Amino acid sequence: MTPAADTVDPNTAPWASLARLPGIGPSRAQAICDYRQAYAADHGPAPAFATAADLAAVPGIGEVTVERIAPYLAFGAAAALRGEAP
Repeated sequence: MTPAADTVDPNTAPWASLARLPGIGPSRAQAICDYRQAYAADHGPAPAFATAADLAAVPGIGEVTVERIAPYLAFGAAAALRGEAP
């Protein structure tokens, strides 16, 4: 993957796309999917992630991982729904 050409929205990306992100792999991709599902159960349709930093709330994802995957993430629609700039 290359950052500019291969961005994904962690709010909507399928497990396979998340698993391909550097440093994520199968278990962290599943953790992101599980977090999204739990977030939706508590907050309705609001997206779980508006910025890369929001992914630090996912168990198993720390600041180093967030920094590594940030160039591969896109948040336009999520940020707009939460009232934040992309």
